[in-house]
Amino acid sequence: MKIADEAKKLKWQLAQTAERKWWKRYLKSKDPHAYLDWKKSYWENLLSHTGLDFDQFSGERVLDVGCGPAGIFIHLKAFQIDAVDPLLDYYNTHLEPFSYEFYPYVRFTSQPFEAFIPPQKYKLIFCLNAINHFISLEKSAFKMINALADNGYLIISNDTHNYKLIKLLFRLFPGDILHPHQMDQSDCCTLFMSQPGAKMNLVRSHLIKTGTLFAHRLIVFQKTAI
Repeated sequence: MKIADEAKKLKWQLAQTAERKWWKRYLKSKDPHAYLDWKKSYWENLLSHTGLDFDQFSGERVLDVGCGPAGIFIHLKAFQIDAVDPLLDYYNTHLEPFSYEFYPYVRFTSQPFEAFIPPQKYKLIFCLNAINHFISLEKSAFKMINALADNGYLIISNDTHNYKLIKLLFRLFPGDILHPHQMDQSDCCTLFMSQPGAKMNLVRSHLIKTGTLFAHRLIVFQKTAI
């Protein structure tokens, strides 16, 4: 078990190195303000597909897991937000579009989510474009569910495989260094709906964008206490 855990962590560390390089390269030729404006519009469109009325969460503190340098926190200015990502300190130092001082309504924590200790229960948790970046899928899913208040919502978005055979090949012969975990839609739903201690109900699954190998999906769960 220990060898398997060490291998998993090494794979994650390689992915984190690739993630830093990817962001530097991706943003190099972009105007920072134009990029942030585009990203805010992207988040606004994504939220419109959740089917939720976000006014009901007014005044609540919400959790943005694996937020990256331009997570949902940039759009949710009416909320108090806890944002967690292991590369936040790096982004704060090296990426022009991101700075802690731009977001006074956000408490940033620069550490892996597996090491994060949630200070409270949340009625709303986001994990957008992040679940397949974690060190441990199971530990992270369990922690998110445990941090979610009864009747609260967990909103996931993720690239999911269209074909099981391709998913298996990517798992055997890594062709996607940025994402240590390769999942299809069924894997993602099972991961959250099979955790012990709470019942997670699938509220909505929405196809955001589809490609040859992957489909980008939005998935909304609601927690019911057992």
